Amino acid sequence: MSVPASLKVFDRSVKLAQRSRAARSPNASDYFYLRKEIADRLTERLLDITKPLPRILDVGCGAGAFVAQALNKYQPGPSQRPHCEKLLCTDASNEVVRRAQRELEAAVSQAVAEADAQAATEGASNTRPLTTSFETQFEVLDEGSATFADRLLQVTSDAPFDAVLSCMNLHWVNDLGSAFNQLGRLLKPDGVFLGAMLGGETLRELRVSMQLAEEEVWSGVSPHVSPMVQVQDVAPLLSNHAGLTMCTVDTDVIEVTFQDFGALMRHLQGMGENNCALGRRTHFGRRAFKRAEEIYKERFGSSDEGYITASFMVVYMIGWKPHELQPKPARRGSQQFSLRDLSELSERVPGGFPHQ
Repeated sequence: MSVPASLKVFDRSVKLAQRSRAARSPNASDYFYLRKEIADRLTERLLDITKPLPRILDVGCGAGAFVAQALNKYQPGPSQRPHCEKLLCTDASNEVVRRAQRELEAAVSQAVAEADAQAATEGASNTRPLTTSFETQFEVLDEGSATFADRLLQVTSDAPFDAVLSCMNLHWVNDLGSAFNQLGRLLKPDGVFLGAMLGGETLRELRVSMQLAEEEVWSGVSPHVSPMVQVQDVAPLLSNHAGLTMCTVDTDVIEVTFQDFGALMRHLQGMGENNCALGRRTHFGRRAFKRAEEIYKERFGSSDEGYITASFMVVYMIGWKPHELQPKPARRGSQQFSLRDLSELSERVPGGFPHQ
């Protein structure tokens, strides 16, 4: 099965090449900071869930295995039941998966060394294991494929999962409806989906600057920043396509400062977040780039420090697979009071409301 032409916005082969090239770079870890920060915030939301989630799927794990690192960092002590017993990490790029495995091994080794040093200082022995506190499995699978769920079921017997996570990869998927439908299929009843993706006004400054420069130099515009999902479109994806309930969507804007326009472009390339929209202009030209840099500085630069700022809007989402024991909304019309009577409610309730 393939994505219908009407739904194709991105060139997935270009995006795969971009992310693979970024993962192969010896300086790849220099550009992990944004994705790592978002993975930490997403994992903290996961750990707010008090019930254990033995089997977790991380869709689009990224070159740093960021969710795995965060989960390992926040696992409870040996006397407590762990949040996670097995984590399955997938990514569309073989180079990304290999890099993720190396980064996770290095992070565990560093954690053990730090625990050894702390134990030596305190005169105790280090009991931290030389591996993650949960089993990990890595698979090369394309989350943008219409057969992602079917292929995943062929390589694991752990499905359906207690939790499915997706951090910073769904904004490059062409058919989001199909992707969310497949993620919903992979959840067990009362399982939870948590996701984070770029959307809304992400890189608004760059979009405006390049469009104005292109219009001046080339007398026309083409997409130079990939189109982003709008916040109001996310809830229907969770409820209608994934079949989830008790859905919540919220946003966070992260502003990152860069020394100059060139540094911003290098960092986007290093993150694997550069443009892959269909119909983009492949040759922008030195003159147009120079003009875009001038516009960026004029409109969005700091006059005092000389740096520029780029905004990343992160859309966080959570939803639950329906289950008979989940809380249900009250029957329509079963309320005892009307909001119109709110001002009189204190007189109806014995003792009224306490005064502030």
